[in-house]
Amino acid sequence: MPLIRNALLVLALGSSAAFAAERSYMSFVGELVGMVEGASMVRDACAVRSPSTAKANSRLHEAWKARHKAVLDAARSKIADANERLKKESAPGEDPIESMLTTARGMLDEHLAGMNPSEVQEYCGAYADLIGLKDREATTSIPKLLKILSDADMNQPPPGPSRTSPN
Repeated sequence: MPLIRNALLVLALGSSAAFAAERSYMSFVGELVGMVEGASMVRDACAVRSPSTAKANSRLHEAWKARHKAVLDAARSKIADANERLKKESAPGEDPIESMLTTARGMLDEHLAGMNPSEVQEYCGAYADLIGLKDREATTSIPKLLKILSDADMNQPPPGPSRTSPN
């Protein structure tokens, strides 16, 4: 279980302890992306590094997706909308969400590369614990983030000239 916690921290896109008002739109989007895609990233990384866990982890992942289909669909829709907004706001990269995912995958890969084979096996064998955390996020944190992002989208200034422009 400690390895799961460490990797979740390393992803840096999972749930946080607080929803601070001063956080940026992009940080909330990143957090949502981590909650929605983190389990897939870990499943995929474990399939490569610990193939003996692949089938069981895949079954757990598919069951998780089925249990939370409605909220995951809503989150993926919000992520797609947020990606368009972030592109318009000149967020880093051509595709801000893909940049986040690439960064998270790299961090996870580095984390796993620093483990010995038995630690990787332990980590990947504890995927059910991660799914338990993701179950809780799907019923608590994801709906909160969806509301925060929806509120932020409703309060977004209309497109037009910059407020700092002289005209």
